[in-house]
Amino acid sequence: MLTPIALLIFAATPFLPSLLSFYGKIPAGIFLAFSAYHEAKSSGIPIFRKPLRLKNFQSPVNLAIYAASLQIIILFTLGVFLGFGKSPYSFTPLGIATNFAYVTSTLVGVELSRALVVRKLGDRAVIVVSTLYFFLLYLSDLRFLPTAPLEILKFLGNDVIPHFTQQLFLTLLAYVYGFRASIAFIFPVTAFEWFCPILPNLDWTLNAMVKTAVPAAGYAILEKELEPKRVEVKKENTLSWVGFLTACILLLLFFSGSFGYHPSVVGSGSMRPAIEVGDVVIVKKVSADEIRVGDVIQYYAEHYTVTHRVVDIMQRGEQKIFITKGDANDVVDDPVSADRVVGKVVFVIPRIGLVTLMLRDLLKMWGVLP
Repeated sequence: MLTPIALLIFAATPFLPSLLSFYGKIPAGIFLAFSAYHEAKSSGIPIFRKPLRLKNFQSPVNLAIYAASLQIIILFTLGVFLGFGKSPYSFTPLGIATNFAYVTSTLVGVELSRALVVRKLGDRAVIVVSTLYFFLLYLSDLRFLPTAPLEILKFLGNDVIPHFTQQLFLTLLAYVYGFRASIAFIFPVTAFEWFCPILPNLDWTLNAMVKTAVPAAGYAILEKELEPKRVEVKKENTLSWVGFLTACILLLLFFSGSFGYHPSVVGSGSMRPAIEVGDVVIVKKVSADEIRVGDVIQYYAEHYTVTHRVVDIMQRGEQKIFITKGDANDVVDDPVSADRVVGKVVFVIPRIGLVTLMLRDLLKMWGVLP
C-alpha cells in the first residue's frame, strides 16, 4: 500500500511552489524507489529479472541500450547538420551533482515502481500502465493546454505522442525484463539531455519524429522478438553493456568537444587540394594567441562553420582579427574576430565523412532538412 502513496507524492511535487517542485522530486523519488523495492521483496514479485529470451538479442537490456544509443546518435547526427545550442542546465560542480541526484533518484524511483505495477497487473495491462505513468509524469505539463490549432498540433507532436510512445516502450521493457531493461533505455537518453554541454538545435517536428520513431521501433521489435515459451538463460555479462554505454558516452563527449577536440565533416571543396569534400577534420580548441599565419582554422559564420586557412593576422584594439581564405578560392573571406574562432585544424581523416554527406543529401531530398 506504500507504493501508491509514494506515487501520489511523486506526482504532486511539480505543483509545489518555486524551487520546491524541483528539489522535492529528489526525496520523493528516493521514497518511491524504497517503497517499490520493499513491496516487491515482501510480496515476492521479481522486478529485476524475468527468465525470458529474445530471438536475436541477448536480452531486452541489450535491445534497450541499442535503442537508446540509436536515438542519441540520430539526434547528434542531425545536430551536425542543423547546429547545436548550449545546454540550459548548469555545469558547475554543484549543478552537476544536484542534477545527477535529481535524475538518478527520479528515474530509479519511477522505473522500480513501474516494474512492480506492471508485474502485478500482467501483460494485458501494459497500455494501462503506460497511460498511468504518462499522466503521473506529465500531468503538470497538461495543465497548460494550448488553444490555437497550430499550437495544439505542436503540443501533440512534440510532447504527447513522443512521451506516450516512450512510456509504452518502457512499460513493455519493465514487464519483459524488469527494472534493468527500462532503466537501460531511459537513463542514457535522459543523461544525454541533462549532461551533454551542447544539444542538437532541431525543429520540433524533427525532434518529435526521432523521439517517437525509435521507441516505437523498439516496442515493435520487442513484441516480435519475444518467444512464447519461458526458458532459463545464462547470466548476462553486465560489464559488456556497461562498457558499451561508457564507450558511447565517451564518444559523445568527444563529438561535443568536451575533451578540447571535436570532429567536423567538410562539405565543400574550398580547401582543395589540402582538404577534400567528405574529409573529417579534427579541430582543437585553442586561444587566439596560438594561431599563426598558415594555420587552418574553423570559425562561425551566420548559421554554419567555415574551415579556411589564415593568410593574415591584424590587431584591432585589444582584439585579434584573422583574414582567411580557402586554398581553392580566389578572394579572401570577411575578417574574422577572435570570438568567432572555434579552433585550429590539427588532423585530417580522408573521405570517412562521405556517408554523412550522402545522408544529408537524402534528408534534403526528402524535405527533412532545408
